[in-house]
Amino acid sequence: MLEKEIKNNQNKKFIITILVLAGIRVFVFNAAFPIFNNVDEKAHLDTVYKYSGGRIPAKGIENYDSEILELIILYGTPEYLSYTPLSKKTVPPWRYDDIKESQKFQDFLDAARSSINHETGSFPVYYLYAGQCWNLGKLIGLNEGNLIYFLRFLNIPVFIAMVWIAYLAGKILFPNNNLQQKGLPIMVAFFPQDVFYSISNDTISPLLFSLSFFMLMKILFEEKSLTFYFFTAAVVAVTFLNKITNITMLALLGPVIILKFRQIITERKLKENILRLLVLFGVSIIPLCLWMIRNHIVLGDITGDAAKVDFLGWKTRPFSQIWHHPIFSFSGSAFFLGELTKTFWRGEFVWHLKRISSNFFDLLYVISTGVFLLVSLVFLFRNKQKRECTILGISFVLIVVSVMMLAVLSVRYDYGNCWYPSQESPYFTSGRLIVTALVPFLILYLDGLEKVLTLLKFRFNPLILVVIIVVAITFSEIALSWKVFASPYNWFHLIY
Repeated sequence: MLEKEIKNNQNKKFIITILVLAGIRVFVFNAAFPIFNNVDEKAHLDTVYKYSGGRIPAKGIENYDSEILELIILYGTPEYLSYTPLSKKTVPPWRYDDIKESQKFQDFLDAARSSINHETGSFPVYYLYAGQCWNLGKLIGLNEGNLIYFLRFLNIPVFIAMVWIAYLAGKILFPNNNLQQKGLPIMVAFFPQDVFYSISNDTISPLLFSLSFFMLMKILFEEKSLTFYFFTAAVVAVTFLNKITNITMLALLGPVIILKFRQIITERKLKENILRLLVLFGVSIIPLCLWMIRNHIVLGDITGDAAKVDFLGWKTRPFSQIWHHPIFSFSGSAFFLGELTKTFWRGEFVWHLKRISSNFFDLLYVISTGVFLLVSLVFLFRNKQKRECTILGISFVLIVVSVMMLAVLSVRYDYGNCWYPSQESPYFTSGRLIVTALVPFLILYLDGLEKVLTLLKFRFNPLILVVIIVVAITFSEIALSWKVFASPYNWFHLIY
C-alpha cells in the first residue's frame, strides 16, 4: 500500500513538472513570434473578429474588416516575408503617437481594403470559441496588440490539456508500459510543431482529436454508461466541426463502432448496448451533416471551400490526368512523404523567407519516423496482446488515412499560378493539417523506438533516449528561433 502511494506521488510530481514545462515553452514561443505569421494568421484573426460580433460569414470568401486591417498595418512585421533584415533603428508603427491619423497610414489602409480573406468558409468551432475569448479580452480591458496576443496565449491551456490527455492515454491504455506512460506526455510537451504558436483553427484540433481518441478507446475496452457515450459523441462532433480535414476522424469512429458491435454480438449484449452505439453514431455525425447542409444552402457547396479554391486559381484535374501526377513515381512519393514528415514535426514558419529548420533535425525526423513506424508495423503482426494490438492497429489506420487525404488533395487539383502548392511542386505537404493525429502517431513512434532498442539489445531505460531526443529538439528550436526573439514586433517588446 505504501509503495503504491509513493508511486502515485511520484507520478503526480512527474506530470505536474511536465505540464508546467509545456506551458512555459508554449508561452515563450507564442510571445516571441510577432503577430501575423506566414501561415494565414491574418485570415484566421479576421474570421475570429467576424464571429466575435455574432456574424457567421455568408460567403466562402469575404473582405477583411477595417478594424483588422488597421491592426495588420500597425502590428504586422515584414520579417516573415522579406529577405532583408530590419535595421537596428526600426521602430514598429504602433509606437508612434497618432499614427492612425497620418496620411501614410490612411493610404496603406485604403490600399488594403480590397484584401480577401479566404478562410471565412471554414468550419466554425474554433472561431466561435476564439470569438468569445476576443470579447472577454476586450471586457477585461485589453486592446489591440495585447488583445491579439491574448488569443495566442489561449494556446497555452489548450496545449497543457493535450499533454494531460496524452498522460491519461498512456497510463490507462498501456497500464504495463512505462515508456508509453511517461514518454507520451514528454514527447507531446516538447513536440516542436510551430502551429501551436499561432492564431489558427489548427491549434485546438489535436486536443479535440486526442480527447476523442482517448474516450473512444475507453468505450472500446470498457463498459461505459449511455451518458459517457453521449459526451464522447459530442466531443467527436465538435472535432468534426472544427476543420474539414478532421474528417479523418471517421477512420477512428468507424473501426471503434464496428469492433464494439462485434464485441456485444459475441457477448450477446446487443439489447443493452444498441442504443448506446446509435447515440454514439448519431450525435457524432448529425451536427456535421447539418453544417454541411447549411453550407450547401448558404455557400453553395458542402465543405465551404469552393470559393476559396476558385480564389486561389485551382482547377480540378480531369481523371485521365491524375495518373500523370509525380506522386505516383518513387521520387515523387518519397519527396511527398519526406516533406510532409518534416512539416508534421516542425511546422511551416519562415523568417526572412527561409524555413525555420535544420537539415540535421529534418533528417532525424524523417529517418526516425520511417524506421520506428515501419518496425512498429512489422511487430504489430507478431503482437499477441489483443488490446495493445488493437490500439496500435487503429493508430496506423489513422496515420495512413491522414496521409492519403493529403495525397488525394495533391492529385485532385491543377494549381495554376498558386505559389503553394504549385505547378513545380504539386504536393500538399502541410503537416499541421494532420497534426490532429499527434497522440496516435507518437504511440506508434514510441512503440517502434522500444522495439528497435530491443532488437539492438540495448538494456538501458528507453526513457533516457526520449529525454535526450526532446532536449536536443528543444535546444535546436531555441537556436533556430533565436533571431525571432530579438524582433521589435514581438510581445516582449510590446509590453515595455
